[in-house]
Amino acid sequence: MACAALLTITPPRPDLLLRTARICLKLRRPRRACDAVARVNAVDIRGTADPDRTAEQMMQIATALCTWCLREEAKDVLRNAIALAPHAAAPRSALVCLLDEDLRAAGGNVSLAQWAELEDLLQRSVAESPLLAAPRLALANCLSQQARYLEAQTAPDMAKAQALRARAENLLREAVAAEPRLPAPRLAVAEFLLESLRYVEAETVAAAAVRCCPASAELRLVLARIQFQLLQFEAAAKTIETLLAIAPENGWAWFEYGKILWNSFGRADDAFERAGDLSGNDCALLAGVAHRFLYDLDYEKAAKYYERLLTLHPNMRDNFVICRYYATCLQEIARTQEAVDIISAALKSCRLAAERAQGEGLELIKREEALLLSQAGRLDESFSALQSIRDVAASTPRYDRAEYLPRTPERLQRLAEIVDSRDVFVLLQGPSFATFAARLHEFAGFEFAIATLNSFPPVEQELRRINRHADILLFTQPGSIRAWHPELMKFLTRSPPNLVVATHYALSGLSEFGLSEREFVARHDKRLLLVHSDGPPLPSRPLHFENGPSVS
Repeated sequence: MACAALLTITPPRPDLLLRTARICLKLRRPRRACDAVARVNAVDIRGTADPDRTAEQMMQIATALCTWCLREEAKDVLRNAIALAPHAAAPRSALVCLLDEDLRAAGGNVSLAQWAELEDLLQRSVAESPLLAAPRLALANCLSQQARYLEAQTAPDMAKAQALRARAENLLREAVAAEPRLPAPRLAVAEFLLESLRYVEAETVAAAAVRCCPASAELRLVLARIQFQLLQFEAAAKTIETLLAIAPENGWAWFEYGKILWNSFGRADDAFERAGDLSGNDCALLAGVAHRFLYDLDYEKAAKYYERLLTLHPNMRDNFVICRYYATCLQEIARTQEAVDIISAALKSCRLAAERAQGEGLELIKREEALLLSQAGRLDESFSALQSIRDVAASTPRYDRAEYLPRTPERLQRLAEIVDSRDVFVLLQGPSFATFAARLHEFAGFEFAIATLNSFPPVEQELRRINRHADILLFTQPGSIRAWHPELMKFLTRSPPNLVVATHYALSGLSEFGLSEREFVARHDKRLLLVHSDGPPLPSRPLHFENGPSVS
């Protein structure tokens, strides 16, 4: 009542209304404070003697409103403060932070108006600080986030995403030009190129950045990651070893070193354990270490790091995927009751998330529910959960998604014509193929289609003994395309009908030959089928490669 009475008698002057708002906050009446600030008219404010001071007071009120969980009201206050003092950086930065938090919480799924407001605020910061790199980095990050969100939508959105990425790249390069001695802009460019699968360009940028800023551990780390993607394991190992000589307590460096050793057939466990021991409170690093050991089926060590992750970050117990991985480890090391408890809690979190989800997100959650039920031995319920995905999925597969090529149904028809109702033998180079090759003559009279995964020339060399060849090539790794590029080009010019099935990631290996994915697709469009490789298969995205350990 006191705040309401005070608000009634307060004259319509900005200074007095803001003082009333502060009094209401002290009396723990944040809604009344909002009413007071709402009466502060932007036109009246411009007549104040010190607009910057008034804007600062409004920003303090907005901060207090946030502590009362009145974020929308706080944003309105900050918008008024920006209108009062357009050149004041503090209220603009505060509003950017709130909008960015909303964006992250929504996974990028916000309205176009929210994207536009954030972009406009950041664009103003760039205009007011033309000689600084930081505003350009912030705007480029915003545009990249919007591009990532659009890339997960339909093909028409892909063109918008490409335009946003082009703008982001220009901003990043402008940031480097603005402050060439700073490591942050160079790091941002290298990471942008790495994320875009432009590994050759990324290596050039990162190597130049390391020469310019040799003390930057982050630059050496990203250079090693790029070299790893280019399968330059020896160079990547040297980069990491130099980094560890400078920063021996860098957990991420040890993690990358473990990946390099693992792929070079070296002993990687010690490096991964060192990374886990140095992870501190870094939940991403702890989860990465735990997952590496789970991938190698070392359940004891994986359980150790998952347990540490859940202890240090209790909120991770709401992550039903992490909990499912942890429960798998516990079951394998005979800690059965703990696994039961973890699965039970994970199922509750999973079903709670399902109540708020829709579309493809709901498909993913229902799939996780089915996996958890299967892990708990409740197979009938698991099957029912899987069947329920059909009720929420689109009636037809979403081949208009950005990860597929145009006219994908026609490409699938071409694949069906190549197979022609025959059995399909998928042949991989390895011990099992050696056994098959020794008895190859027994299959000479059989009629079957042949697909190979990655290393196809050694397989075809054996097939020639029975006058056969591969009909379908499956590529999941860029290294395979680099290793067999001449043979791949010959395969694509053969007269019999054939098809290459690959992912965007695999086709990134073409960059070493001065060929972009777009150019490659244009040249060989009729013999290509692109499939999805990120995340699990769903009815909405049925064309899918999913990698896993060959021994699992």
